[in-house]
Amino acid sequence: MRRSLIVTGDGQAEVVARTLGALPLISERYETTFFFDAPVPEDDSGESLLLEQVHSIEPNEATRSSERRMRFPQLHFDLLWPLATINPANRADPPRFPSGPFPFGDAFLQSCIAAGLGRSEIFRLYFLNGWADSWPNLDGLLNRETMRLQAQDAAFGSRIGAYVLEHFRERRLFLTPHSPTNLTLGALVAELAERLVPDARIDPEEIAYAIASPYDAEALGSLELPIHPAVAAHLGLTWVTPLTRYNYFDGEILTDREYYVRFMEHVGAYVDGIGTG
Repeated sequence: MRRSLIVTGDGQAEVVARTLGALPLISERYETTFFFDAPVPEDDSGESLLLEQVHSIEPNEATRSSERRMRFPQLHFDLLWPLATINPANRADPPRFPSGPFPFGDAFLQSCIAAGLGRSEIFRLYFLNGWADSWPNLDGLLNRETMRLQAQDAAFGSRIGAYVLEHFRERRLFLTPHSPTNLTLGALVAELAERLVPDARIDPEEIAYAIASPYDAEALGSLELPIHPAVAAHLGLTWVTPLTRYNYFDGEILTDREYYVRFMEHVGAYVDGIGTG
């Protein structure tokens, strides 16, 4: 008789649940059900196992596993986008943009637009002068992100943070600060599968196929946020080049400059509207 495996969390957890359920080694032992950040039904039988995504490490909350509950972290990595911020101009525009056309803002570009600078001057300041001293300190951000991921691993008894720190320079592990790639999701699924079925090893290619099979590309990849060239150079990101292009809502593949031209037009129209409203 299979045990009930209940997975709860956000879109990342949904991919985890679907992938685990597609792996024969798991499916022959567990019947997997997913709940999107919702209360989980009570199970008085004690036969179910809750696999719970945790969005942050609470100071007084145990995050390690128990007999009926396993916990895993929500994955995010802010280091590659130090200027990302809230975009006040973003509005939902279904059906193509249910979360808006630009869910991530850029603190520097938005300040330049608000100050009335022209596009050529903004691009000169943004792309041609390296990483400005007034922008976030990249070494300091790296140190903070390292400490955060190490603390996360310690709290969850996990190794996914160490995986990110070891491989982010030579592999694309995140598409946006909150969207891990299939590669990163696969590493998390492999870790959770090993915990669900101790001493068993699942072929990484089997996991990769299970994650990607319902999609044309990345499971969470409708938007890829460009990485500033100076960030890529400073951190030694070998997978970012001047020719790197980024998926824009599964419709177009844009360069960083093409993406930010559209972003500035979008924010500029919003700023102009406020000024005339």
